[in-house]
Amino acid sequence: MPEMPVFPEIPKRVEKVEAAKGSGLSGLSAGYALATEFLVYLGVCTALGWAVDRYVVGGGQLWTVVGAAFGLIGGGGRVFRRAVSMA
Repeated sequence: MPEMPVFPEIPKRVEKVEAAKGSGLSGLSAGYALATEFLVYLGVCTALGWAVDRYVVGGGQLWTVVGAAFGLIGGGGRVFRRAVSMA
């Protein structure tokens, strides 16, 4: 039986394709994942600020706004880092 020919470029191509796959999410599903993560960040931080206003301080809206600001900054920063790493 004749020997099979060796194709050295095939493993390189396979590695290149596997590296390009990244997380395995398509573009649209990756976008939805980023949007959901951002909204969860914003919602949790705002809810924590609201709880501090309601149960610790006893009224006002200062900590709700502070929590929302932390959610925007933290969630936005995390989404930005993940989006850049996907590109």
